[in-house]
Amino acid sequence: MSAKTIYSKIGTFIEKSPKLIILIAIAMMFVSLYGAGMIEHKSGIDTFVKKDSLIYQD
Repeated sequence: MSAKTIYSKIGTFIEKSPKLIILIAIAMMFVSLYGAGMIEHKSGIDTFVKKDSLIYQD
């Protein structure tokens, strides 16, 4: 099966069911927003070096 055939089938599917594609896109957006909310911001020397290392203790 060539790439042209695969992309033709994908295009036909998208053309026949645009509502489903929009719903999938919206669902993916909500999942990504949830994941983005779980990102933590940390700064400081202890984020780069372990506290029990010799470099940190010096």
